[in-house]
Amino acid sequence: MTPEIDTVDCKGCMPNVRVTQESIDRVLADILRDGSLTLVSDDEYARRLEICTQCDHYCCGSTCMICGCFVQIRAKIAQKHCALPGAAKW
Repeated sequence: MTPEIDTVDCKGCMPNVRVTQESIDRVLADILRDGSLTLVSDDEYARRLEICTQCDHYCCGSTCMICGCFVQIRAKIAQKHCALPGAAKW
């Protein structure tokens, strides 16, 4: 018998899955080391995060339910934009 899995509307995550700030920082450090992407200023990052955290598609303190990304990473990369189809918020 297979147990039922509750995904809380997140793209495949179980309710107890949480991404730590340490994990986010590690990924951002890897991006910086790679050198192929540019990061936005701290002010722009804060602006983007504020928009994301107020969005109806923000889930579990870290995830965009539209694209499944970690918003703390997507918001920091200058080449990225809001994933909302046809109406990007930043």
